[in-house]
Amino acid sequence: EALHAMYERPEPNRFLEKIGQKLSREAQAAHRVENLNGLGVAFYQAHEHEPSQEEVFAAIESAGAKVVRFSREKRLSGRSLIGRQENLAYLKAATTLLDALDNGADALIVANRDDLEMFNKHFAGIQKRIGREIPLALLCLDTFKALAHDEVMA
Repeated sequence: EALHAMYERPEPNRFLEKIGQKLSREAQAAHRVENLNGLGVAFYQAHEHEPSQEEVFAAIESAGAKVVRFSREKRLSGRSLIGRQENLAYLKAATTLLDALDNGADALIVANRDDLEMFNKHFAGIQKRIGREIPLALLCLDTFKALAHDEVMA
């Protein structure tokens, strides 16, 4: 903490930040899901304990989707590095998202809202850092539950 307090952060370029956020929203809009039936769905939990993986995996299966496991599902996303080491933060986030995608996920449920916000806000930068498009829908637990409920009711 003391080292963080001593570090003088450069003043961010607000114009470039706004452009990056707009590009992130546009990139995310191309990867929305309307239903889960037949999709591969992964669950990114990091260090969250609620809900349990078993609960979410059961809900994924009951919605007619396929559970996708990936090696970084419990690793940190790089969120704590935003504002200090953007490049490393984007690399960690991209590695997590690509791990889910490369293992067959079409959608990723993110347990922690702060992680989801970071992925969404910096999506264009994350893709740029890795040099690859990431066609992966990102969902919070509430959105997933609503989609799963719609699948069960249909």
